[in-house]
Amino acid sequence: MQTGPPTEPPDFLSGDAPGGLFNSGLKAHIPPMDITPHIRESRVIIDGYGDGGFRVNGERRDGALIVLEDHAVSIPATDLQSLTPAMLQPLFDAAEELDVVIFGMGERMAFIPADIMKQLQALNIGSDPMDTGAACRCFNVLVTEDRRAAAVLLPV
Repeated sequence: MQTGPPTEPPDFLSGDAPGGLFNSGLKAHIPPMDITPHIRESRVIIDGYGDGGFRVNGERRDGALIVLEDHAVSIPATDLQSLTPAMLQPLFDAAEELDVVIFGMGERMAFIPADIMKQLQALNIGSDPMDTGAACRCFNVLVTEDRRAAAVLLPV
């Protein structure tokens, strides 16, 4: 039976106790590892978005964009209602090099217009609509995985 004031148990993780985790004298044998994804210099990365445009590979681009593997193309769409299949011709021209197109639909996710969906299906290109912020992040992940992807981004 204990006599005197109660004592706290030793904190083995802090190193206060003899033989604690960080005072054991043992060194971890784990070599340092760089986990930064390798991205080919020729690939386009979306660095930021907002205020009516995007920052692509460090360069500010105003308005809507089609982002392909090695370049971005400005398009005159201002919102989903103004987006037409004719504006997406650079995307359709690159169909042989694409598996999926990520659509950034603005501040909120919306469905891809039927006429654009029909053309994507005819070219056997998958598509995924989402809000523009999510589309920028998703596109960058696909780029780091070296996937055959493009993005159509409406500004926010």
